[in-house]
Amino acid sequence: MNPELDQVTFLENKFDEIFQQNTCYVSLNLALKRIHENKSELLVILKRPDIPLHNNQSESDIREKVQRKKDQRNLQRFSKEVPGYFFKFKANL
Repeated sequence: MNPELDQVTFLENKFDEIFQQNTCYVSLNLALKRIHENKSELLVILKRPDIPLHNNQSESDIREKVQRKKDQRNLQRFSKEVPGYFFKFKANL
């Protein structure tokens, strides 16, 4: 699903309107300027909608492993507090 040319133009103009404004806050102005400098990278989705917005699959895979490890540690800690719990839990799997 490709956006129409007029939609792309509208969004690019809206992007400029938002990120080229000046505020009374220096740090906000710098952040807005930095974001605007990355406009082409940030709006690549308009020209290439087939590119996923989130392509960090390796981070997701690592996060899953870390969560599993954390769950195992919590289960082991809890099984020490409640004797026999770990074996009961494992038997139910």
